Amino acid sequence: MATAHPDTRKARIMSSSLLETSRVDINVDNPLVDYLPQGEAPRLASHRIETPPEMREGRTWPLHAHHTHELLWGIEGVVILRTETAIYAVPGGASIWVPAGIAHEVHAGPGSALLCSWFADEGERPGLEHVAVLVTPTLLDQVLDHLMVRDLSAPERANAEAFALDLLEPTPRLVVDVPLPHTPWLRVITDALLERPADDRTVEEWAALCRVSVRTLMRHFQAETGLSFSGWRTEVRMRFAIQRLTLGDSVATVARGTGFRTAAAFGAAFRKHTGVTPGTFLRVGVLSAAEEAEASSLERGTENPSR
Repeated sequence: MATAHPDTRKARIMSSSLLETSRVDINVDNPLVDYLPQGEAPRLASHRIETPPEMREGRTWPLHAHHTHELLWGIEGVVILRTETAIYAVPGGASIWVPAGIAHEVHAGPGSALLCSWFADEGERPGLEHVAVLVTPTLLDQVLDHLMVRDLSAPERANAEAFALDLLEPTPRLVVDVPLPHTPWLRVITDALLERPADDRTVEEWAALCRVSVRTLMRHFQAETGLSFSGWRTEVRMRFAIQRLTLGDSVATVARGTGFRTAAAFGAAFRKHTGVTPGTFLRVGVLSAAEEAEASSLERGTENPSR
């Protein structure tokens, strides 16, 4: 997510549509060059992007990649990130780490604000070799703001950059990532469910639509996503639920939108999946809810079910 630089290169990646998979060219840029004065060689740069409420469809950055690692922090609203293999829905208070060279598409909803930070590719960092969802503590926000000052001395910048990297940490299970299959006829199913999570067609109905046996559908689905069909659909519904709850929808509205007959049934499924109730999530937010879930599990003498 950066403006193209004159030295932009091309990357060959796989892009899947509803019916076929084809090779396309995408831009690979270097935001550390785009957002800082020429001649500097920083390890980190940031850029804040706001999407006004009147942009009802939100804002989308088509498939692209960077020479740098990227941290997308959803300050307000919901950030949706899609790679070749998964979709991530992250509410405000958490962020997504995208390693250098990974092709991704980003969508920010209306009224959202996000901070894009790019880290120089200095080799793999333990635990951050792949796309990952991270906690974004308030202190990191302050450090990133500090690094946006352009007249920092080299020692000041180096110290702040090193400190920012040390503040990155894994997040609890409150963030949903949804693995995607690569077979075209399976993508017909998954794209339809991503478009309408409340779709309650059975696996038998989907198999008939795709002209395959139920056994074939279930075998391919498990092999390509690592989940059963029902398990994958639950992941999609929880992703949608977190997105809509963060945007202010009521629990009853979200329950209907995710295909549950009652708010109680939805609440039970949400708690089983995230470790907190929808009410707790709405009241205290993603990070506080995660802490509450962990405290509750410790009181019961068990591990946090959201992890």
